[in-house]
Amino acid sequence: MSRLAPGPRCWRGELVCLPVGRGRRRLDGFFAPASRPEAAAVYVHGMFSNFYRSELKKAMLSHLPAAGVSLLSVNTRGAERGTLDEPFGACLADLDAALEFIRRTGGRRLGLIGHSTGCQKSLHYLDRRRPPDVRAFVALAPADDRAILRRELGRRWARALAQARAMAAGGRGGEPVPGLPHLFTARRFLSLADERSIEASLFDYEGPMRAWRRLGTPTLVLFGDREEYAVRPVRWMLRRLAALRPGATWTRTVRGADHGFHGREREVAVEVARWLAARLVADGRRR
Repeated sequence: MSRLAPGPRCWRGELVCLPVGRGRRRLDGFFAPASRPEAAAVYVHGMFSNFYRSELKKAMLSHLPAAGVSLLSVNTRGAERGTLDEPFGACLADLDAALEFIRRTGGRRLGLIGHSTGCQKSLHYLDRRRPPDVRAFVALAPADDRAILRRELGRRWARALAQARAMAAGGRGGEPVPGLPHLFTARRFLSLADERSIEASLFDYEGPMRAWRRLGTPTLVLFGDREEYAVRPVRWMLRRLAALRPGATWTRTVRGADHGFHGREREVAVEVARWLAARLVADGRRR
């Protein structure tokens, strides 16, 4: 018997195009509203991804509104090929635009959900902006990008780093660095790989992790036990995150899941929806 292809799926919501700052830049996204507007979250994608690609985002767009939490899944300027030369600090303006949209829809108790490099952007935003209405943060597979690149490059690591520094110093920071496992310009590679960079330090698990220590927002961290980008054991990373912020960090390992939580998307979305609803929806009812 032949297997029928799954039918089309629909999500209640609307495509949005958000203005950023005073310029002409726009960010595309999808907004899935809950029945009441007060509780809402923004989903921040990882490298080379976008606001809709992955079953994980689609599961979130289904389960969060059902739990009473509106969800905006939005592109940053690093979406897809934008990752090649994305200035990391631009995430501040990008998330300003996303959260402002949520507030204009009636959002009052807000959350941030980051996946992969979206965790770095979310953490950096919370550390620099400290928005009082963002009351919950979900970090999905917050990897150490610098350690990953170092492992992937192996013996080529020092040479690649020196080459990128020379290119940036010589006015060629916008050109791709040859020989890398991923396509990055020199300045983008240095943002990820230079130990002095803010981006590289945020989830340096063997470093001081100052921004993480300063974070006062209750945080849920999920890793798959098959995390292919883990340079240190997953349980070790989770223990370190929890130990740095005791009482403010909830952690869990998702069995059978990889970096993208493939095959476990619904399980993760349900857990995230319940956790956020307990802090955003239930908190509002108590008030």
